[in-house]
Amino acid sequence: MTSTLSSEADVKREIKKLLKTWGWFYFMPQAGQFGASGIPDFICCKFGLMLAIEAKFGYNKPTDLQQERMKEIRAAGGIAIWINENRLIQLELLLATLDRKYNEVA
Repeated sequence: MTSTLSSEADVKREIKKLLKTWGWFYFMPQAGQFGASGIPDFICCKFGLMLAIEAKFGYNKPTDLQQERMKEIRAAGGIAIWINENRLIQLELLLATLDRKYNEVA
């Protein structure tokens, strides 16, 4: 999967595919002067859970502000993670684990 990815846009495309495959609702908040600073790229919901995902490429990592926003989301009971081309498998494992856990309850 990672060999064909060459930008953050490619990582976002793969994240969208995974979210759709696992049936998560998601939206991508507007960045820039009309959006709130530091908000993750994806805000997702399934099973009443909030999942926030910050997409990165290469050696880029979340900024201090992005890390602070993710910490706030976690403190409020949500899940907040960052994903790059090398961590897509971790996202897929998380989605599969949550699906298995919450489908057992249903």
